[in-house]
Amino acid sequence: MILRHIKFLTWLYLLILVLGSVLPLNSGTTLNNNYIVEVRTDYLLHALVLLPLPVFLTLRFRDSTSLWGRVILFGLSIVIFCEGVQMLIPYRTFNINDLFANGIGVLIGLIPAFFLWHHFLIKPFRDDSNKLKPY
Repeated sequence: MILRHIKFLTWLYLLILVLGSVLPLNSGTTLNNNYIVEVRTDYLLHALVLLPLPVFLTLRFRDSTSLWGRVILFGLSIVIFCEGVQMLIPYRTFNINDLFANGIGVLIGLIPAFFLWHHFLIKPFRDDSNKLKPY
């Protein structure tokens, strides 16, 4: 059921990411001075927000021959775009540490994406000889 709606969900998630990058979302509280295990909370939040991106991209590009290349390239391109567009907006600021935190979030998100791909997208199509069956 959810695989039929994955295109819409992926575009919705990307729209939310882009809007979060360009809209002034400052609520008056600062995350810059809060730390969890010696990591600033805002960097941790950047990574957590981008964890689902590789999962969505894996579901979206599941029939592609170069799945992981596309997921990594598209994921890191979105990271660079979302942080780079902030250089052009006067009320937003570019921060290289945010860029690294976003990239780390995408790379860590590859772990659940690989698990999803291996256990739910590929395994059902295997036969006893451990070769992929055609659709």
